[in-house]
Amino acid sequence: MAVTAFHVAWLKLYYPSEFYCALLNEQPMGFYSPEVIANDARRHKVEIRGVDVNRSSVDCTIEDDDPPTASGRGTLRLGFKYVKGLGDAAWKRLEEEGANGPYCSLWDFWRRSRLSREAIENLVHVGAFAWTGLHERELLWQLGTFYQPLDRQMPLRIMPSESLPALGELSQERRIITDFQLTSIAVRGRMMDLVRDGLHEGITGSKDIGGLAVGDKVTVAGLVAVRQSPETAKGFVFHTLEDVDGLINIITAPRLIRRFRDLIERAPALIVHGHIERQERSVNVIAESFENLAIISDAKRRVHSFG
Repeated sequence: MAVTAFHVAWLKLYYPSEFYCALLNEQPMGFYSPEVIANDARRHKVEIRGVDVNRSSVDCTIEDDDPPTASGRGTLRLGFKYVKGLGDAAWKRLEEEGANGPYCSLWDFWRRSRLSREAIENLVHVGAFAWTGLHERELLWQLGTFYQPLDRQMPLRIMPSESLPALGELSQERRIITDFQLTSIAVRGRMMDLVRDGLHEGITGSKDIGGLAVGDKVTVAGLVAVRQSPETAKGFVFHTLEDVDGLINIITAPRLIRRFRDLIERAPALIVHGHIERQERSVNVIAESFENLAIISDAKRRVHSFG
């Protein structure tokens, strides 16, 4: 176990982009969701870029930094496997056709890839055609003007982009939600951006927890990354919350379960009031009470629950 921990730490320090790329390509594999892994990569200065039909492969890949990232720690490009609505047949088509050169338009992509309308729409929604200079609503409107099953007569080319109607862009919040719903990773923002209105003064961030003493009162907040209630824990519940800067361990005694059961078992985001406990290098928050941390209603976050 100690040797494995050393190897993991060494890879994470010296080859961070390769390390996180490998983790994302092996999902699902365990404790943390792809979103939590991607956020940890960002905290280690690895840039996460979304799916792009001219740059992505089936799996996640490491890209040359063009333009270079400020940290110089590497860039990771999300793979087609992460987009809902695509399967083995679509991956094979994209791999084969991608070898024939880049696509020059949405029409060209449809003609060459022969994917279903749902698959193309999902790629549009996650920003895979941002290089066209058109935003999602414009691209979806454009797709509707020519899409038809490819066993029918080929339509004429789409009208020039200047003939598109005036369509408003999606909000940043909507793009974050769409990314998460269709790829499990909020590439064009952070899920924490969706709960900022619920944060108030007096909340201590994960980066400052380590400086507190045993017994200090504290209020923390974040998205629920992991929820555990193992049978061997004698009724205790363990949460891992995630904020912008990292993870926070929460321990809840059985006596609180009845009072806060709904929040403890179901809430996707929490505000927790408690006090600090230390176990060797581990810092935990012993919960004393809970508040709901409001998140945009349709931003349903997948929580890894165990036990």
